[in-house]
Amino acid sequence: MSILKSEIDLQGSKPRYLRTTKNLYSHIVNGRELFFSYQTLVAIDDLISVNDWSNTTARHLYWINPNKEIRVDDFEEQARKILKDDDLISCEDQLQTVSNISRIFALMSESETEESIRKSNNQRKRFYETINGISFPSDWDSLDTATQKRRLDICDYVNTDKAKEYIERVK
Repeated sequence: MSILKSEIDLQGSKPRYLRTTKNLYSHIVNGRELFFSYQTLVAIDDLISVNDWSNTTARHLYWINPNKEIRVDDFEEQARKILKDDDLISCEDQLQTVSNISRIFALMSESETEESIRKSNNQRKRFYETINGISFPSDWDSLDTATQKRRLDICDYVNTDKAKEYIERVK
């Protein structure tokens, strides 16, 4: 899993573009230069990742430093340690945040008709799909709206004390 720009406290620094492209840029924070390809952290100073992404990111890595021999396979692990040591990585629980948003959205959504419930379920599903590693079963669209809603409601209570209580209540 990659380290995304949104996880890092850039402390209001402005991007510095290395080339004419807007997809490769760096931020200098606490004396460290953090390089991003699109929204993904790919290098910190001389710590450079191997290319796990695309041809474009390969070109970006080359522009940062053409020496492929200095690139590391465990970049994410080393980068997370550096960012944590420098207190730059967000400790925010993305799943908890999305769960809260989905729960609030469900409360605010109209739930009178089958169509409105399906629309709400689809939007809540999109919230969860923003999290890397979250996927839905291939038969999701064939499930009835009540089953979809019940499953999404359970997801909304992940990481909360109310999860077990909610699951027992809906059985």
